[in-house]
Amino acid sequence: MTARTKLGALLLATTALVPATALAEGSSQSLPTCAQLGTDPAYGLAGSPDIANLTSTLIAASGSNLARCEVVFAYVGLNGPAFSLGIAGKVLTFRTRA
Repeated sequence: MTARTKLGALLLATTALVPATALAEGSSQSLPTCAQLGTDPAYGLAGSPDIANLTSTLIAASGSNLARCEVVFAYVGLNGPAFSLGIAGKVLTFRTRA
């Protein structure tokens, strides 16, 4: 997998954590809970060797802000000589919040 492909997958994961089939009209699948996003490998984050420090927190509604699920993780899939800036054992890490 190329760096561009991996980065594209990371960006897709941060903007679409739920499979599109779960959002389809008439779908029999239910949306995952916030806890499931952080613990269930079926949603692509938990258990992935490319994801580190995964947390999912349900943030309560406050004022005009609706309740939301905040998912935070570091993407560590860009490793090896092509991404290490020439330093042995170095891993390029992206930390994101969705």
